[in-house]
Amino acid sequence: MGIPLDHSEALDVLMTGNCRRIDAGMVNEYYFFGTCGLGFDADISAHFQNFGVRGSLPYFYIAVKEHFKYRPEDIRLISAEGDSNINIYLLTVANTQQYGNSAYIAPQADVQDGLLDVCIIKPFTMFQLMVNLHRLFNKTVDKFPAYSLFRSKEIAIIRKREIGWFHVDGEPHRGGSKLKIKVIPSCLKVCCPVEETA
Repeated sequence: MGIPLDHSEALDVLMTGNCRRIDAGMVNEYYFFGTCGLGFDADISAHFQNFGVRGSLPYFYIAVKEHFKYRPEDIRLISAEGDSNINIYLLTVANTQQYGNSAYIAPQADVQDGLLDVCIIKPFTMFQLMVNLHRLFNKTVDKFPAYSLFRSKEIAIIRKREIGWFHVDGEPHRGGSKLKIKVIPSCLKVCCPVEETA
């Protein structure tokens, strides 16, 4: 949202910034502002929570370590756009463009469009990963061959696994086999920096 991490600068934004209404999302009974999802990123969030050290480097270490253990899962994805069975590496539903730490999973997401970006990454080879990993950080993840995206107001996910991890803004939750995810339009009022005009 462009809000500075420096406390005094953030307070300046609060006092002088323009306020606007943005969307949020809901997965089952949990609200989310940025992203929610299941698959590899949800598993990583669960391991990261118990790691004891914060930051990008520990997260990267866990991701590399767990990648070799992780097994993609089969889901049924239901939306107004269709009903399909998919084998996923991960599925992220994004309201904002990035997870955090400049990792952009949905580069075109708009927090005011009344829609959620449903990002799917199917299983891929190690070579494909090495060649395309940089795309997550330069806003070109949509060029990754294993990546696809559609936009929707509401989706339902039925997992083949009876129970598994899902994350809500990076916070892991142990969930059942059914997830219902929907957008809640214009429900949050946020103060952001005033956009500069040329």
